[in-house]
Amino acid sequence: MLPIIRTLCLLGFTIFIGACQDNAELSNEQKPVQHLQLPDITTQSEAWDVLQATSQELRNRQQLGASELNEIHMITYSLEKAIAYFATQSEPTLAKQAQAMAIVVEDLHLHSENNRKEASQAALNRYFKLHEVFIADAKTAAN
Repeated sequence: MLPIIRTLCLLGFTIFIGACQDNAELSNEQKPVQHLQLPDITTQSEAWDVLQATSQELRNRQQLGASELNEIHMITYSLEKAIAYFATQSEPTLAKQAQAMAIVVEDLHLHSENNRKEASQAALNRYFKLHEVFIADAKTAAN
């Protein structure tokens, strides 16, 4: 009888710990920590420079270990500012694309902040697909 009680207690404790971890993850997803305060981007040229530089920095991240995920997390702060500029200051088609990129970059921000390698990689893949279309359409619109 005593081994059954021990097993039930251990099972209950394991479920409790799992529930606490799930709630902590939900809490982190709902309330991201603002580690870096950056000024808004106010010019199109600055937005392009930041978009190009941060996108290249993301492309250079290959292993996605804890250190690289932390770097990605920090890069997303600047990237979010550039995308926010395009989402509010571009013609409607590009603004809509920038809004879609913003959602993916926020996902990347949260996943990298919480060391979720696979989810971060998936978000990076989605971002680069959207980025490629955005760049092509922006070049077309400029001509």
